[in-house]
Amino acid sequence: MIDCCEENIYYKRKKRGKGNGVIALILCFVIIIGIVAYYKCFIVKKINQICIDYTNTYCALSANEAILGVLNDGVDYNDLVFIEKNNSGEVVLMSANALKVNLISQKIVSKTEENLSNRLEKGVPIPFLVFLGFDMFKGYGQEIDYKSVFISSVECDFLSNFKSVGINQTLHTISVVVKCKVKVESFLQNEIQEFTAPFIISETVLVGSVPEVYLNGKLFN
Repeated sequence: MIDCCEENIYYKRKKRGKGNGVIALILCFVIIIGIVAYYKCFIVKKINQICIDYTNTYCALSANEAILGVLNDGVDYNDLVFIEKNNSGEVVLMSANALKVNLISQKIVSKTEENLSNRLEKGVPIPFLVFLGFDMFKGYGQEIDYKSVFISSVECDFLSNFKSVGINQTLHTISVVVKCKVKVESFLQNEIQEFTAPFIISETVLVGSVPEVYLNGKLFN
């Protein structure tokens, strides 16, 4: 009789042990899912925002350095735009020097990519405590060079703007807009961001009437 009771108790203990193992496995699974979700929803978001802020500055600096470097080679208004006037001084024809504009665009794009690539290779400085999710201490701690930001593309567009500044006087502004697309890679999430850097390269006052077709149209396509 005693032997039977001992066998029954042993069986119940054995059965209870299996149940505890399943519960422990489920808890571990839930904890892992929670950690991954927290990392993706909070920590990755903070890391990406820091990368975006730094990359925005990097793109602006890289584009400005590239544009200034190209302009220092000697580029003026007459290199970019052809203007033809009649005997009365009225503008009858305006056209962009497509060959010169394309050449300058290629140089700006190439130099911007080089400058931006050099900056991104050094990495984005991110405080170590951000990786642990301590938002209140994100400005403190040892910085880690986060090297998971890459260039997707760089484009350069020329824009033209006309503004009346007096009787038969028109201010013609030529500006360059550099567009940089970068990819921020992180665990479980990749994000592509576009940054723009505008830069005025020339301003000229045109004396004489300018046809409406130029005032309201696009000089650069």
